Amino acid sequence: MPQARIVAVDSADDVAAAFTGLGVRPVVLKAGGLLHKTDAGGVVLGLRDAETAAETAREMVAKVGPEAYPLLLQQQVSGLEILVGARRDPQLGAALVVGLGGRHRGARRCRDHDGARLAVPGPRRAAPAAGVAPPGRLPW
Repeated sequence: MPQARIVAVDSADDVAAAFTGLGVRPVVLKAGGLLHKTDAGGVVLGLRDAETAAETAREMVAKVGPEAYPLLLQQQVSGLEILVGARRDPQLGAALVVGLGGRHRGARRCRDHDGARLAVPGPRRAAPAAGVAPPGRLPW
């Protein structure tokens, strides 16, 4: 599964060097310490040079506060972003989460449709249990 290139920094002063080291354009700057980044102004798209990225990072930290850290610089790509997670809980056993990621993650219309289920054996039963809809048949 392809993944966007990403780097984390703990200071706005390190953003320019991290941007240059990432080696891709455009870049997204994210306030990695926030759960709902977009709602708090913790996501800026389309950064194309190190100086602009560094200034944007300073502005973001001034607006959001120390909860912005770590700052994440991520390759900006197009397409559908998904969230997939797994965890083994001592009381419940294996659990699986599948849903839309990125800006769709916090959207009210999508929150009710995220698939969070206890894992079930076998791939034929896992997708329906996780609430995965066939392409073109998403519930929203």
